[in-house]
Amino acid sequence: MGALKEGNEVLALISQNDYSQVIAGNYKGIYAEIAESINGIHDKLVRIVDIANNIATGDLSDLDELKSAGQLSENDRLTPSLTVMIENIVMLVEQTDKMAHLAVEGDLDNRGD
Repeated sequence: MGALKEGNEVLALISQNDYSQVIAGNYKGIYAEIAESINGIHDKLVRIVDIANNIATGDLSDLDELKSAGQLSENDRLTPSLTVMIENIVMLVEQTDKMAHLAVEGDLDNRGD
């Protein structure tokens, strides 16, 4: 029952966006499987937070990894959404860069898409 108690505590933290704990106990059988599943969810959520933090600071380097991973399941809407979000930001940055260069060259009539 220790695994269930520890799992419940970790899930309660995760539900509050607190990813500071994982199930650390060494359990057997189904309890080990539950611990492994909860820790796997924890790891995925930490990675999503890392990607969001990277985007927030202008680091778009996760795009290739997301594209390589692709849609993880038939119902996965997160990976495709993150991929499209970063692609759109990259496009906006490229268009802004192009418009800035054109303006410096004196072409103020050009407009972005």
